[in-house]
Amino acid sequence: MDLNKINEIAATGHTSKPKKNLYELPLNQYQTVFSLRIVQGRFGQVPLVELQNFIVFLPGRATEVIIENLENFTPGRYAIAYTGSEASSFEDNQVHHFKLKDLHE
Repeated sequence: MDLNKINEIAATGHTSKPKKNLYELPLNQYQTVFSLRIVQGRFGQVPLVELQNFIVFLPGRATEVIIENLENFTPGRYAIAYTGSEASSFEDNQVHHFKLKDLHE
């Protein structure tokens, strides 16, 4: 059991930053990601990113690939941008898109 990883996650605790929806981010403007973790949402596990002034829940469809790459995450090295949305075939929902980039490349 990797206690260091467990303790690191436990130490992050609750953030007092306000929540924003992904689609509320400025279109195509990258913002630095200070933390990335998986949390329990209403419909299962979802990625949560902490930006400078608020937190954003990412779509659940990204959960599996983020879990696979979470150990490689370095705070402050990556940025996220909201890149738009499109109509979903499921009811009247929108599918929101985002993009991550490495700030050191």
